[in-house]
Amino acid sequence: MKYRTVSVYPQVDQQLNKAIELIASGQLSAKQAFQQAQANTIAELKRAGAKL
Repeated sequence: MKYRTVSVYPQVDQQLNKAIELIASGQLSAKQAFQQAQANTIAELKRAGAKL
């Protein structure tokens, strides 16, 4: 059987990718990048109507 994986929360994946890019490029520290990603993700999920 073949399975297709679908991300449940694509907003989270996008924010994590951005955070990793910021860390790899040296623009932010890991702590700062992931704090920013967490804040952005929570805001996006709330806008989308997810209950947290």
